[in-house]
Amino acid sequence: MARPTKRSRQSRRTARLDFAAIEIVGGLLPPEVVTRVAAFDMPDQSEESYGILRGLKLRDEIARFYQIALAHWERFDAARAGNASAPRTFVLELLRDCFGFANIEGTGVVSLSGRSFPIRHAAHGGKTPIVIAPTAPADGRRTGVDEPLTQFGDETRRRSATQLLQEYLNADEHALWGLASDGCTLRLMRDNASLTRPAWIEANLEMIFTEGLFADFSALWLLIHASRFGGVEAVPSDCPLERWRERGRIDGSAAKEKLR
Repeated sequence: MARPTKRSRQSRRTARLDFAAIEIVGGLLPPEVVTRVAAFDMPDQSEESYGILRGLKLRDEIARFYQIALAHWERFDAARAGNASAPRTFVLELLRDCFGFANIEGTGVVSLSGRSFPIRHAAHGGKTPIVIAPTAPADGRRTGVDEPLTQFGDETRRRSATQLLQEYLNADEHALWGLASDGCTLRLMRDNASLTRPAWIEANLEMIFTEGLFADFSALWLLIHASRFGGVEAVPSDCPLERWRERGRIDGSAAKEKLR
């Protein structure tokens, strides 16, 4: 069942999953695809495709990475109060040590067509932007990735981490998928022509680690591992995430045809 949150979901199209800490907003991927990915039942899910060494099992490695991630979370949770750099340190270490992002680089402010995008971090040679926001106060109504901030803005306009990432993905033809996180929430996003119909897959990291939701962590790991975004030299659309999205579109169209 999709988790409740501090903010209203009434204006967003959300999909229910069998994971308390993961939800789909706006149909980024069909629920059936996410469920199949979590069950190791989609193409591009061999040990080799995830970069797992020969002789090791994917499920065992995910369990090992969960323990590493939990240790990172516990350190972040203890340090985040009053520590502005804690989210950045935690997210970068989590992605690097647990999700295979060995090539994250600093990007500074990226300029495209006269517009400024303070992305700050990217992987896969710049193809996978990563926006890291400050963690929201515990009593706040928004998550950190939804809070409009000057640091993410364009001239005089403030933007949230989510808005910045979405606008950047829409503007850069060399970037198709990206991540936004404040340490407690993580969103997987894609180039999306509709700014009025947001679309992402959101994971509540705080819930995953404080409630010990290993199944949710496993599903998230299988969805956002660095290998899912394609190789550095590959075109952005040549990646498992895009192939899964296309498979979901084809299967959905076939299902509709059967109902006619």
